[in-house]
Amino acid sequence: MNRMYGEKTEFHAKDMIASIKGKVHGNDITIDVHNSPCCPNMILISNSEYAENYVRFAKNHHICYAVRESTVDTVKKYAIDAGKTGITVELGGMGFGPNHMDLIASQVNFLDNLVFHLRGCHTGTPDYFTCKRCLLPPEAMLYPLYAHKEGILRWKVGLGDLLPKCSVVADVIDRDGNVVEEIVTGGTRPGWVVDAEESLWVTPGKAVCYVQPEISLP
Repeated sequence: MNRMYGEKTEFHAKDMIASIKGKVHGNDITIDVHNSPCCPNMILISNSEYAENYVRFAKNHHICYAVRESTVDTVKKYAIDAGKTGITVELGGMGFGPNHMDLIASQVNFLDNLVFHLRGCHTGTPDYFTCKRCLLPPEAMLYPLYAHKEGILRWKVGLGDLLPKCSVVADVIDRDGNVVEEIVTGGTRPGWVVDAEESLWVTPGKAVCYVQPEISLP
């Protein structure tokens, strides 16, 4: 259902989609919640004419974000097209192990905090979501980092950590325990890892993570 909110859909659960569309029209804010074991708690921003405002909202409220190209017909896009505020939230974190309850608690806190700020914006300064701006430049977009050697992937940073430019995010270690590659952030700006590979073993050409550059706004 996550890709079924356009005008032309052959999905069989049309009544369910119509019900959700009705909920969108009956409310001011739609939060579209997703979960991935390799993403931090963040909002996902499509690089549209509203992107700059959503980034400004995230930066002003210290919310982790990622910007990527997206034209798929999600419920968030439908809400925005309907003149509403739509937010896609990615919840998660590396490893659902013994500390998974701590991870769940952090997700609940993230959502509570997000709702608090969204309520404040709609009662105080709604220009975040009503004014249109220009598209963000390509250098503001999420970009992948690749492994060029085969071996064990050892992370040196955490999801959502703000990193200086040209930072080492992970090592690749061969079967003898030697570091055969350091995977380093690119670009000219600081940034953070928002999506990471869970597998311990990587092969050449594998995208091990994505990095969101920090965006400077006027």
